[in-house]
Amino acid sequence: MYCKNCGAQILEDADVCVNCGKLVKQTNLCENSNKETNYILFAILFGCFGVHNFYIGKTKRATIQLLLTLCSCFILSIPVSIWAMVEAFNYEEEINK
Repeated sequence: MYCKNCGAQILEDADVCVNCGKLVKQTNLCENSNKETNYILFAILFGCFGVHNFYIGKTKRATIQLLLTLCSCFILSIPVSIWAMVEAFNYEEEINK
């Protein structure tokens, strides 16, 4: 088995990667579910500001969404919100990238 964070080879039953020290197995299923729920809610409520992407660490995309909304004096907020809704419907793909 290989670590999804650094790519190092690890034991099949390992909980933590010995190379990078990150968790390789989800021990709390509720934690992942909360992350997905929060991502979707942020996308629906604050999508035009990119909050949902800031939440999962995609700062470049989030900054683009924020700047498009603010620099256009909210003229582009509807297209950016639609972009956020598309990301919300594809949340599994976005979160696991």
